[in-house]
Order: sequence, then C-alpha cells, then structure tokens
Amino acid sequence: MAFWKPGGGWAVLCCLAAVLPVAAVPSKYVKQQSVKAALELEKQAAPTLARYATLKEQNLLAEEVDGEPAGRSIANRLRRLYGDAIESYYEAVDEGWAEDDADLKQARDAIEAARAKFEPCGMFALQRLGEPRLSPQLLDRMRVIVDHTADAAYQAAKGKTDDALAAFENIDKRLEALRAEAKRTLLAGQGDVPADLPKHPAFERMVAEVTRLKGTAAGAVGAANDKQQALDDLVDALKAARTKGEAAFRAAERALGVAGVEAEARADLAQQLTVLQAYQAEYPAASKLHADVAAKYGRSGMDIENKMAAELGKPLPYDQGPGYLWEQLGLGLQQVAEARQKVPARLLADAAEQLAKINEHGEFDRLKHVDRQLTKLELAAQWAPEDPAVKAAVEGFAARKAAIAADLEKQIDARTWKGQDARFQGPGKPAELLKAAQDWLLANRPAGDQKVVQAIRIDGDWNIAERDALGQIVSYGLPVLVAWRDPADAAAGKDLVWVFELTMYTRVAKQVPPFKIAAVSGSWWMRSSKVPPE
Repeated sequence: MAFWKPGGGWAVLCCLAAVLPVAAVPSKYVKQQSVKAALELEKQAAPTLARYATLKEQNLLAEEVDGEPAGRSIANRLRRLYGDAIESYYEAVDEGWAEDDADLKQARDAIEAARAKFEPCGMFALQRLGEPRLSPQLLDRMRVIVDHTADAAYQAAKGKTDDALAAFENIDKRLEALRAEAKRTLLAGQGDVPADLPKHPAFERMVAEVTRLKGTAAGAVGAANDKQQALDDLVDALKAARTKGEAAFRAAERALGVAGVEAEARADLAQQLTVLQAYQAEYPAASKLHADVAAKYGRSGMDIENKMAAELGKPLPYDQGPGYLWEQLGLGLQQVAEARQKVPARLLADAAEQLAKINEHGEFDRLKHVDRQLTKLELAAQWAPEDPAVKAAVEGFAARKAAIAADLEKQIDARTWKGQDARFQGPGKPAELLKAAQDWLLANRPAGDQKVVQAIRIDGDWNIAERDALGQIVSYGLPVLVAWRDPADAAAGKDLVWVFELTMYTRVAKQVPPFKIAAVSGSWWMRSSKVPPE
C-alpha cells in the first residue's frame, strides 16, 4: 500500500518492506498425505484385524510363527501402521500446519479411533497424540525396553526362566539409566533426555507395560522354581539312598564274590549278611524311589538326564548327574537282590551235592560232614528265610541224616573179619611180621590216642613201596588190616572197632622189618563183636 507521509515517510515504508521476512506457506500436499494416511489407517489394518479375529476364535494367538506368538506378530504389525500414521501426522505439523487445523483434527481423530481398535488386539501404543513429543531416538530406546521385556516374558512362558530373569535384570538397569539421564539433565540444565521424562505419560505407560509383562512371567518363574526345587529334592533323595546303601551294596558285591562255601567262606558270608540285614528296612523305599524315577524319566542315565533337562528348560546344575546316581543306586539294589537269591541258592546246591555223594567220605567223619551241611542250610535260611526250597531242606535235614546214619549202620553190620590173606607168599612169618607192625603202630600213635589193637592181619603180599630217581627199589610195603578198639567206645557200650587198611614201609630195600612209616589207604568201622582178638 502506498501512502504519503511528510518527512519522507514513503521512503521509510519502502525500506521496512525490503527487510521484513516473508512467512513460509505450509505444503498442502504434506497435509493431504497426512490426512490420507490417517483416514486410510483402519483400511490398511483391516486384513490384520481380520486375521486377529480368526486366530482368536480358533484359540491360535499363542501359536508360534517365525519364533514369536502369532498374536504378538499381529500386535507389532498394528503398531507399525499406527506409528507410520503418527509420523505422517507430525510431518504436517512440522511443515507448519497448526494442530487445531480442521483437517489435522480429522486426521488426529482417525488415528485415535484406530488406536482404540488396535489396543484390544494387543498393540502397545507408547506414543500418543496430544502428549508432549519425545525425540525419535528416545522413543526407540523406550520401545526396545518394552520389546525386550515381551521377549523375556515369552522365554519364561517357554520354560527358559533363567534367561528371562537375566533379561528382566538388564531391563531394570535400562530403566534406571533413563531415570539417571533425566536427573543429570535436571542438574546440568541440558541433555538428550528430558528432565521430566519419569513423569511423561509415555514413560509411565512403558513402566506399567514392563510391570505387566513381568507379571505374566511370574507364574512361569514360580512354576520353574517349583520344578527346580522338586528336582533338587529328588536328586537329594537319590544321593541319600545311595549313601545309606553303600555299606550294603559293598557287602552284596563281596558276598557274590566269595569263593566256596566252606567254613571260612561261610564266616565271610555271615558277616556280609549282618550288613544286609541292617539295610533291610531301607531297601523297599530305595527300590521304590529307583522305580519311580525310571517310570517318570526313563530307564537309562542318559534318558533320565535328558528328560530332566528338558523339563527344566536348561542344563542340569548338578555336580553328580542324577542319571549316574540312579544307575549306581540301581546297581547296588540289583546286587543286594542277587546276593539274597544267589548266595542261599549256592549254599543249598552245595549242601545237596555233598549229601548226594556222602558215601564218598570216610565213615569216621561222614556224619560230621553231614552236620557241616546243616550249617550251610541254616546259613541259607538266614539269607532267604522265606525260600520254600531252603525251608524244605532245613526241615528235612534230620530225617536225611537219620537215613544216612542208618545206612552206615547197615554197612557196619554187614562186615566180617577174615583170617590171614592167602595171597601172602613171604618171605617172613606172619606172626613175626604182624608183631613188628603192631609194635611200630603202638609206638607211633598220636599223642593222647588211647586206642588198642584188637586184631591185626596181613592183607596181601609184599609189594614195592618206593623207588629212587634211578628206579632202584628203596622200600617194600606190607599190606595189613588193623582193628583198633577205643576204650571210650567200650565204656559207652559201642560195639565198634576202627579198621585201617595200611601199608607198612620197610626201612631198607628188603622184605623184612623194621618199618619206618604206615600209609593209610582206607578206613571203616566194624562190629567189635565180629573181630576176634588175636
């Protein structure tokens, strides 16, 4: 406008016009794109919302797709669409359009309407219109915190609670770092993080979402802790059972390795049985524990540990593997069971074998040998008191011994004492040879032996008793039968003599006394009344 003013007012007006800035005109295109993006937001999200509805109806939102639940994938898609619309909105604002512009208000209303639909589908909206704006960099940091919390909660739900707890700890540190940076801004008067960030609605929403997500993991963490405690208790029980059984397991192993069943072996077996009997009360519980672990986790140490690790969702944290403990406990229990079965069976079998060939034993100790079988049977009964075969053998022993004794009496009754053997051809007179033999025998009786010779006779011809290394004859042998009478038997009224079949060895290589030794080749009893004194 040109107007005149005295004193050069025109010129002044022209100068002012030359230096005043010209206001920038906002781009209508940018606003149009912003409004278009907002108005089309729900349309763009329609397929995603429909997919959410379908999966929800079929209860498939929790199913994993490409490493994350399908529901979370949908929420992230909605969040990206929502974020793009907000970004387009702020481009128009930054272009210079006022937020009270009618078109931008329409865009804002459309975005808020979409958010109202997206959030029930799982979308977490960190940024909202109408709130103080935060820098894109700060918003990214805050989104990362929420995303990492969601990741950790999902890991917890899958059983990886240790990883989740470690992630939660890291997330807490990130939150504290943001608060610390806000405080530094407050103190310094400047910084990348606003001083009032902890009071910002977006920050408060972020903290609330982190707390909510942690809460969803609390049940899984608690369940994992319960599983860990239950497994710890089970491993402790395996250790305790193995420790309680160690002495018995060693005793069973030793008992299974004892050679023979004679006196020394029986003493060893009796000692090991004492240890096993002390463990007897613990055996059922230990056996049940072993069976329960096998039923739940598998029948090999490797299977057990693999299944336990899968149950925990992490490697087992034990110095001694529970699979190894289970195997060692099982081996010990098996040895105890085997010892309880095999040791008495071996004692029973040996006693039966010895009784079956009892007549192979000399008559003088035959019944003593029978009694030794009773000690085996009695020990077998201690090892297996309920075994039917063992019980039958013990109960039938007295009758078995009586039958053996009766058979022996029959054999003794059937024997007769014969005269001098016709096979003797000399040299030497029988009476002189027998006297020399009797004198040597009486002179060489064991100390304390009070037996006397009731009868003695020659039982064959001379034979060659010894040769030297060159084959030269060293000694001749004279076979004799000697019937000894024990004064104790006579006093007890026993009609017995002790008959020995001997070979008398001459001192020199001649068929004449004196004799140097008597070799026993047989012995038995006879009735004293059937042996006439000589």
